[in-house]
Amino acid sequence: MSNGNPRSSGASRRDFLKLAAGSLGGVLLGAGTAGCGGNLNRFGHGGGGGLGSPIPSTPLPNGYVFYRMLTPGDNTFPDLQTLGGGVMNNDAAVMFLGQRATGQNAVYEIDLQYNGSSMPTIQDSAVRISEGDTQDGNLVYRIHSAAIDNGGIFSSLAVVVSTEGQVQDTPSAAGTPMVLFSDQGGDLTRLVGLEDPTPDGGRFGAHFGDIAINSNRDIMLCADYSIRSPQGLRVQQGAFLIPYGASPQNGTVLAQASSATPGASSLPSRLGMCDIDDQRRYVLQAFASPGGNSVGGAMASGLLGGVAGERPNLIAGSPMMGGGRSRVTAPGNIYMGPRVRNGIYSTVVHTTDDQHALVVSGQVLTQTGSPSPGGSTIQGVGPASVSGNGLLHYLVTTDAGMELVVSNDRTQKTILKYGDMLANSTSPIVGIVHGMHSDQSDTQGNISFVGEFADGSQSIVIGIPV
Repeated sequence: MSNGNPRSSGASRRDFLKLAAGSLGGVLLGAGTAGCGGNLNRFGHGGGGGLGSPIPSTPLPNGYVFYRMLTPGDNTFPDLQTLGGGVMNNDAAVMFLGQRATGQNAVYEIDLQYNGSSMPTIQDSAVRISEGDTQDGNLVYRIHSAAIDNGGIFSSLAVVVSTEGQVQDTPSAAGTPMVLFSDQGGDLTRLVGLEDPTPDGGRFGAHFGDIAINSNRDIMLCADYSIRSPQGLRVQQGAFLIPYGASPQNGTVLAQASSATPGASSLPSRLGMCDIDDQRRYVLQAFASPGGNSVGGAMASGLLGGVAGERPNLIAGSPMMGGGRSRVTAPGNIYMGPRVRNGIYSTVVHTTDDQHALVVSGQVLTQTGSPSPGGSTIQGVGPASVSGNGLLHYLVTTDAGMELVVSNDRTQKTILKYGDMLANSTSPIVGIVHGMHSDQSDTQGNISFVGEFADGSQSIVIGIPV
């Protein structure tokens, strides 16, 4: 995206498409596949189980100083060739996805010592997991998604992978899913896999989706599973809460999805990306076919929200998700990853094919067609990350390029834009890959993302409020 005229609408559209592709992460492919059989949990409308907390009145920082912390090929990870878009940071650690010189993907970690507004120091580094590793007797051949808690250098890590080999002494083809868990920086071990029991008496199936983890090490997982009923075996999808220290079968089913009967437009057929906060309030993408869930039919999408132990509510999304009874803010489809922290939720709502808005706790924060803080017209808005102190960070594309914005709801400020120089860079930044993961800011408001530079290089970038 650095090779065009940043002032042309074409360049801005490419920037936004790249941003959107990272935020979607393949969810749309899953959305087009209908589930099979059975009745569904209906969901309500409105409050979302304590979601929608107001943004606190946190003063905006005077500015941010940005540092290039790690570049592929440097001495920290000599075999790291290319950075992916997934970057996660907490108060002392940054984890990110990258591709090795062998072509295999890996999850990397760097542990940081912050030095005020000076450049942080890398204290330690590790490859946490790589394709080609052996886990629980299985070869890991694909890493799908990962999440970390706020444990600093003792972060807990949850990873969804596909494996090949033997699973519980049962022969399996390549693609068998598994969730691996590292407790407080320990070794990764198998948490859940194919045919393990679910909380409602079913069995986990052959597809695991998105995963999230909170600071209490509770894990939220979307997965296909099967369950027997008087009508026979049903195959459907569910969102599960696995409390810290509990086995998956002792968890909670947060939401379910499967084939809806014709006209049951308020029932989801597939679930997408998810997030959960420390009070077990969660948000979850849902997809449904208003006229019945036939493969290839028109799909409506929405955002479910709730708290563990209560039924989910439709808190944003298409009116078709509610059979004409929807009372959500800025009705439209939800394609990008939702976020929640301290009860503050955010999502991008596509009100039309060409227009979309960033909605935070039920209120429109900004939208396409509006002026950016830099004075340009917004053409695309990315998902927001919420820091521990309540500040929001999000990316917009405009007719002049990209702007990274911080907001406290009342005021919005551009903190980095196309062509800016970082504190320790000799090349200007021409690409900001932000919004691909919910954990991109820590309790102090430090943020992380992948930066692309005019000389063709990439770096993990840390932004420190000053």
